[in-house]
Amino acid sequence: SKPWVTKIHSKIVSDPYHWLKDQNNPAVIKYLQQENSYAYNAMADTKSLQSKLVQAMSRVEAQIAAPPEVLEKYQYYFKEDTSTSLPIYYRRKIDSNEIDNHEEMILNLDNLSKKYPYCCMGQLKISPSHQRIVYTFDTDGKENYEAHVIDLRGNQPKITEIIKHAFAVEFASNENYIIYTKQNDRRRPFQVWLKSLVVNQNDQLLLQEDDEKYFVHVASTKNHRFLTINLNSKSSSEACYLYISSVLALDTKNLKSKPVLIKKRELDTECYVDHSGDKFYILTNDKSSGKYKVMVAPDQNPGYDNWKDLPAINDDPCRTDSNILLDDMDIFSNYCALYQRENLRPQITVINLNSPEQHQTIKFPIGTIASASNFTFESNTVRFSFSSPLTADTFYELDMHDMTSTHLTPANIRLDGDQYVYDVSYATSEDGCKIPISLCHRKDIRLDSNNPLLAIVYGAYGMELNRQFTAQNMCLLRSGWILAFCHVRGGGEFGRHWYYQGRQLNKMNSFNDFLACINSVQEDGYTKPTMTCGKGTSAGGLIVAHLCNNQPDKISAAIMKVPHVDIIGTMLDQSLPLTIEEYEEWGDLNSSDVFDYIHSYCPYSNIEPHIYPSIFMTASYHDNRVPYWSPTRFMAKLRAVQRDHQQHYYNNISTNHKMFHILKTSMTSGHYGIAGDEGLKEAALEMAFLHKALDLPNEFWNELC
Repeated sequence: SKPWVTKIHSKIVSDPYHWLKDQNNPAVIKYLQQENSYAYNAMADTKSLQSKLVQAMSRVEAQIAAPPEVLEKYQYYFKEDTSTSLPIYYRRKIDSNEIDNHEEMILNLDNLSKKYPYCCMGQLKISPSHQRIVYTFDTDGKENYEAHVIDLRGNQPKITEIIKHAFAVEFASNENYIIYTKQNDRRRPFQVWLKSLVVNQNDQLLLQEDDEKYFVHVASTKNHRFLTINLNSKSSSEACYLYISSVLALDTKNLKSKPVLIKKRELDTECYVDHSGDKFYILTNDKSSGKYKVMVAPDQNPGYDNWKDLPAINDDPCRTDSNILLDDMDIFSNYCALYQRENLRPQITVINLNSPEQHQTIKFPIGTIASASNFTFESNTVRFSFSSPLTADTFYELDMHDMTSTHLTPANIRLDGDQYVYDVSYATSEDGCKIPISLCHRKDIRLDSNNPLLAIVYGAYGMELNRQFTAQNMCLLRSGWILAFCHVRGGGEFGRHWYYQGRQLNKMNSFNDFLACINSVQEDGYTKPTMTCGKGTSAGGLIVAHLCNNQPDKISAAIMKVPHVDIIGTMLDQSLPLTIEEYEEWGDLNSSDVFDYIHSYCPYSNIEPHIYPSIFMTASYHDNRVPYWSPTRFMAKLRAVQRDHQQHYYNNISTNHKMFHILKTSMTSGHYGIAGDEGLKEAALEMAFLHKALDLPNEFWNELC
């Protein structure tokens, strides 16, 4: 068929694979199925290895458990059935600090997993009296959620309400009402509705946001005193998935009252709100430094003019010379817990709200900390988890009065710190910027350049690169691999300015940073090009694909999971749910300068007729964030361009082993992929691909398998 052709800013754009965008075309379905068959056949000789890797990862996963969540008078927890990826939820009453042995099942999602080939839990909220729960779920991977309200007062949990297109849900304090956000046909939460659970009446519309850039979100303060309504935009100042541009508070004791404005929308400013006593506590960013801080405002008059700094930390984290970054906060009746980082090393600072000048800090080794289930407002303890590539999520409970901590889960899923190294080195990027690399490996490796190394990258949306424990990474490390986490600009490792330097018209910095990291680990003797692999997911896949296009001799293999490899194609398609809000991350193609800049690095637009590394690429048929046709068309075009180079493509003399390119599409899931046993199988397939691409001997996995 003839290529699809269009003209943009006087440039002719031609796409012979545009037909693959037609999701309802039977020929497209057949094409994807053929690609999956090719992937299966290409990896058939590794089936035995894949099976052993799944068994090894399953043994690790079976030992990982989260502690029960304590919420006032109940202990909530879940159990996972090995036959399904969906858990079953239970609770027990807590009486005088002794746990009642009676176990009550409150939610069984097994029926959903039997009814739908794909099912993903969204939110699960418990009413203040513990008599009802509401949960949201997605059954097609397109993030089109609905909510079910369940009454727990009878002998068996009973569904009493079904709310279509509900995205975020919250109970009011009297729990006779639910507030929820509703999605439009582009999957954008744009309305806030009030629903009565006791009176048969039409739901009441409280707010509607018509600007396509803004998402609406509702959340309850921990003490259930207020519901916050947030208007969110993924603007140029946003680090992560949602940018809070304006916040309103609704008094849950008087739901018919008008919401009070806490902060109107303002460019480059975001805020997150909680409440304690008679004050709102506001996590917001300082515009000049880009760092976060905590502000306090009276709940009777919380407007911006009445905000004051929380007078707690003498070393102001917003000072330009401070290395301390604030990530999150937990507010309780008497304490505030701040989750911070200093040079990639986490710490928690606890502030006494009755005497804000009193604060204490506990520091941790390099790794990641995260708030756990801290739903009990009156608690004097805070729960958190610590994780690293060497240590599975280990949960702690910290007494905020004396700063003593207690293990809630045993730290038995870990690699021996005496045998492994986890530290930070630095690469120098093209403009002189120092780029951190978190390196993890066995201590007994030799710096003789003969070690297999996997360089992992993300670098977008101001999100910090995930360095948490996975069974897959544990298997790689035990087998002698080196993991190199490359903290390129565009991520959130060093605040907003680090992010700003790697987005929009600064995106080339991300690519240069990743190349600098690859060069650094090779020059330092950790590995060499024929033993180096790259891995990126979603926006991280863009960075890996750019390296394959421009410096293919630097790595031997690449894993790209649901990669954003066709920026031009997705940003031109305004029918996609997230295109308009993505302007503020990548740029608006209506500008010729922006179009030329993005076109210069867009992987799909810049595939070259040279020898590429081996590539394993995934797609999800129902993906709303990175459409399946983005990686599919990239692979189709790559193969066509390579046909004139088949001798090199199939038998590259410089590496003495074959290069091969694989595309695997999940026909049932969305952007976030699959979990459970199927997720482990995909992880094993990735490792087997690396084994085959690097032509490693079978004995390489002996210690593991």
